[in-house]
Amino acid sequence: MLKTVLALLLTLLLVPAVLVAQEGETGAEPDSAALDTIPVVRTEFTGDSDQMRNWGTLESDGQLQTILLLAPELNSRMLVREAEFADSMVLMLSVDLTKLTTGFPAKDSLVFSPKFLSFDTATVAVLNMLSVTAGKDKQFSNEQSVKATGIAELTIAGKTDTVGVNLVMTYLEGNKITAQRLPGNLLHVVIDYSFRLSDFGFKIPKEALLRLDDRMQVHTDMFLSSPIMTE
Repeated sequence: MLKTVLALLLTLLLVPAVLVAQEGETGAEPDSAALDTIPVVRTEFTGDSDQMRNWGTLESDGQLQTILLLAPELNSRMLVREAEFADSMVLMLSVDLTKLTTGFPAKDSLVFSPKFLSFDTATVAVLNMLSVTAGKDKQFSNEQSVKATGIAELTIAGKTDTVGVNLVMTYLEGNKITAQRLPGNLLHVVIDYSFRLSDFGFKIPKEALLRLDDRMQVHTDMFLSSPIMTE
């Protein structure tokens, strides 16, 4: 009888310990390799030059002259998580260099010449975002602007260099009014950065010294729309 009671007590003491051990096993953190297989769901926003609403400027502040160029041909693609836009953001922007203009045809023939500013055979500049750091706001809210900084690769004439960028993005939920201009939800994206002509192999001719600065300030203003979910 005594042996039976002792056996019963021992069983009662061991069962909770076994249950705790089992709970610890099932509550273990998942394998990091398994987490890597979880897809990142992002929304695709695109904007093309056919919309005639996306544009950019290139400015050169020479010592004796300031040159302002208009870039009317921009194409862009952006993949972003609206819940936290800086997480896994993809942004690619292309600028058609052959469509650059001063706004004055007579002046264009002077500015875009071997004696002033010539991009030679380069026809497009491509900006590819590498990383983004969000400011105080990390999520998109309707009609609210958020600021971010980032590092991007700029490629011109087969040469690539990294540039620092500043972004301002305004998210707009699609409605009947916006649908008359662009489908889906919208992103108004403004990007500012600068680059040096010499970093891409472009030399300032002696005729343009003091009139053309090596550093070009770039400002782009784009409206992108979101048609689909991706990845």
